[in-house]
Amino acid sequence: IIASMGEQMRIDFVDRFDMASGLCRKEYLELREGSTAASGVIGKFCGINIPASQYTRSNILRVKFFTDISEPSNGFKANISIGVCGGMIRAIRNTLGFITSPKYPGIGSYPANTTCDYRIVAQTNCIFNLNILDIDLAEKSSVDSDESEEVLIEECSQNKDHLVIYSIMPDINSTKGEKLIEVARLCGSVPPKQLIMPASNEVLVRLRTFPRTQTLYKGFKLSYNATHLNCGGVFNVDSGIIMSDGYPNSRLNRGSCNWKITVRKGRKIKIEFLDVDFASSDDRHSQ
Repeated sequence: IIASMGEQMRIDFVDRFDMASGLCRKEYLELREGSTAASGVIGKFCGINIPASQYTRSNILRVKFFTDISEPSNGFKANISIGVCGGMIRAIRNTLGFITSPKYPGIGSYPANTTCDYRIVAQTNCIFNLNILDIDLAEKSSVDSDESEEVLIEECSQNKDHLVIYSIMPDINSTKGEKLIEVARLCGSVPPKQLIMPASNEVLVRLRTFPRTQTLYKGFKLSYNATHLNCGGVFNVDSGIIMSDGYPNSRLNRGSCNWKITVRKGRKIKIEFLDVDFASSDDRHSQ
């Protein structure tokens, strides 16, 4: 696959990834930086875990899919585009990761008039702590802002460079099966003092840029860490009790917990609520 001279490419794996495991010997996908089998390896992938987005450093990408099994798996689907910025990141629990704007910290180095979407995905029943380490974008349009414990919405101009962070939540009524809940909107040159704590195991970090002005900025740098919630799980039992994280004490953070309960074939599941204490329906942060 050849792009224009000077361009780089981004490979995003979508829907699912399904290949035989076993040290990637019998079935695998291989990406190389260049046009020949001797070019440098970007990555070699197999199994069922969707790989994070991959990038080339040049304008040529070699893709090889190999299978030597009698019943091949379903395979893969990937979008290949010009790799300006963004992509999917697979977070490892309790491991610090970092995201920066393109070519940070160069002044005026990130692309103009672009939307960069970084999707960070952790295991089920994890939540994120995000820390804005540095930010240098267009100044705030007002000194007023909402800096509650759960959201950090600064008064940023909608037509000037800014950063938005969303929780990605399930939504059965959406054609995409998910919805975005804004938890932070940031601009200016002063990093927030508090951590940003989205309520889900998937987060979207969106850098929105506009045509160049006389003032140039260097962008942003943030760190992320996925931590485990003490709730949710998979149960194959006839009876039991499940509780929200921290029950019966009040939670300090927002979170999203998922339980999968299975009983023997032919039986039904009865749910009895023993205690419920949620925010009222008119609370603007209720889900």
